[in-house]
Amino acid sequence: MNHHCLCFSFRSDQQVWTFSGNEDITKVAVSGRIKSNNTEVLREVALDGSGIALLPDWLVDKDIEHGRLHKLFDDYDVHPDDALSVISALYLPNQRGSTRIGAFIEFITSLIGTSR
Repeated sequence: MNHHCLCFSFRSDQQVWTFSGNEDITKVAVSGRIKSNNTEVLREVALDGSGIALLPDWLVDKDIEHGRLHKLFDDYDVHPDDALSVISALYLPNQRGSTRIGAFIEFITSLIGTSR
């Protein structure tokens, strides 16, 4: 099957999407004619029907709920190259232990879930 994949352009080499489920792990090298370093742009292009995108649930949950996007491979856990799918919270050394930063990290974690 050939589909147009909408790729996140965080690096120049081939992007790999990993599908895991039913005790199997399959890695698929994907490429596409549309690339962006902005997930919101990829979401908009997917909404226009221009291809398949691997986007975070928190970004597209409402689109799926309202039928604007459809989730594919529902029986699989799908994710990009593990080493590149990390979100980090950075703060100045003098802000260590700040209740505001702690609250922000808890809020973001509640939106996107905990690390796997």
